Amino acid sequence: MKADLAVAAQRMFNAALRTARASRIAPAQALRVANDFVVRQLGFDWISELGIAAELEELAPAHEPVTITGRASSVAEFMEALLAGELAPLKPMPGLTTAWYGAYTAWCSRSGKRAAPLKRFVYELDHSYSFRTARKGLREAGVRSHPKSVLCFGIEAPRGVLESEWLADQVRSSCELFAAAGLRMN
Repeated sequence: MKADLAVAAQRMFNAALRTARASRIAPAQALRVANDFVVRQLGFDWISELGIAAELEELAPAHEPVTITGRASSVAEFMEALLAGELAPLKPMPGLTTAWYGAYTAWCSRSGKRAAPLKRFVYELDHSYSFRTARKGLREAGVRSHPKSVLCFGIEAPRGVLESEWLADQVRSSCELFAAAGLRMN
């Protein structure tokens, strides 16, 4: 199984590296971008496995976060801060897509970053982190609402729990976290 993962990681790394180089990213940065992509997708770190981190840093020190397009991404910076726990009390949890976008734009405003449009935000979450949005109905007091766009961060309802009720609780909890963090929501 580990060998299969290594083969898949090698193929994914090579494809990402070719894409990064075609985007005219410097070779050392292209290696980092490709490796970051594979780590996010499969959890396999080629730079660590090959033991070339020091050589890579010596060749070219790491710069600000870069996406596969070769440009810094405020979405990537926001997500990396969120996943690292730097945006407490916020944490990855299901919530309305527009509420998460509101938290992101508020963070951009506070950080002096330029916010991406909502469609770009959703696209980057899907393609860089595999965090997909989905239209889901929320059930409150036994009544299911019209479907709303929900960002679940890959988290699913516990077994035996009705998803629509669980999601309604998660959305309510995420809104409370946004309020506690002083973030406005769109």
